[in-house]
Amino acid sequence: MKFFWGYQKLKGPAIALLQRETLLSMYSTLSLRVYINGLRISDVPEQTVAQGESLVREYRNQRATEIEPPAKTAEGSNEEESARTNKIRNGSFNTKIENYRNIVVMLSILSAYKPNENDLTIESLKARLEDLKRVNSACIAADAAAEAARKLRDIVLYADKTGLVDVAMDSKLYVKSAYGANSTQYRSISGLLFTRPR
Repeated sequence: MKFFWGYQKLKGPAIALLQRETLLSMYSTLSLRVYINGLRISDVPEQTVAQGESLVREYRNQRATEIEPPAKTAEGSNEEESARTNKIRNGSFNTKIENYRNIVVMLSILSAYKPNENDLTIESLKARLEDLKRVNSACIAADAAAEAARKLRDIVLYADKTGLVDVAMDSKLYVKSAYGANSTQYRSISGLLFTRPR
């Protein structure tokens, strides 16, 4: 994508994450334009507008109202029950994409929603949804490849007896036993530290 020109040095998962973050950020602004502005001026019932605002809040992982802290009793303890509140859904990328899809589905069934702006049409919104899905899939694949590479790295470095760390530590012990702790050979490598991650 053209708007990532400043990040040529990023590779694999980093560029995929950046693309996904940027698209979701752009579409968050777009959802505000679509619902709070575009939907309100369409000929739709107020209940539909409220439903649209709810979808935008879900997309942004926001609550409709702030949670009130429980009232304190005379002794200063919080014994009074707090009012029941709805949980905020997980703000994961998959959830955001699903919420964006819900926005597109809702708009596509509203015959009154007919914006004049090209970027707010149903076709344009559907194309953006496909972009989100494609970038998210690329990010998941890049992350899976990076995780597989990390596991392979850990095997090469830290496997018992055959990993490079164990081989290096055994080599230091061999030089120490063969030439002595005060030998030039051992002193030249004694400062090398090989550790395992905790």
